[in-house]
Amino acid sequence: LEAALIYWLFCLVLEAVQKRVERILN
Repeated sequence: LEAALIYWLFCLVLEAVQKRVERILN
């Protein structure tokens, strides 16, 4: 995989995790 693709997927996962954490905390 290209580094750019890995970075893009990482950003998507990080964003999804952040939203889940916010829902749990709230």
